[in-house]
Amino acid sequence: MRIVVNTFIPMPDGPPKTTKQAGTRIGIRRLIKTNKLKAVENMLYLLFRSRKPRKPIKTACKVEIHYQYPYLKGATKKQKAMDVLYKHTKPDFDNASKLFIDAINMKNDYFIDDALIADGRLIKTWSHDPGIGLKIWILTNR
Repeated sequence: MRIVVNTFIPMPDGPPKTTKQAGTRIGIRRLIKTNKLKAVENMLYLLFRSRKPRKPIKTACKVEIHYQYPYLKGATKKQKAMDVLYKHTKPDFDNASKLFIDAINMKNDYFIDDALIADGRLIKTWSHDPGIGLKIWILTNR
């Protein structure tokens, strides 16, 4: 495996809580994106566009997205002292990862097709350093 993207974008308010599912409405024969969803997608695209690979990925790849949310005001000192405190509330895995991948790949800057993602992972944690981390590896067949 060869890593092609390894980046972290700090976000003081944490990653977006809007998801693909919550940001679409059923129209006549199609889904319609809400203005809020469009704004979140544009924000993610603009933040990550400078971190894209030199050329769009054209082969199988592994993607790891790390959503780091700011601790809640009610978090205890013990919780804040833990190495990793996983976030097990919304947004859920599939909607959050779908929104993020669609947003950064809006103009096929990262992948020629997001179907090339053969191995995907989304990690959600509470953190002192809120933001979004992204790692992409090219997979090689042995």
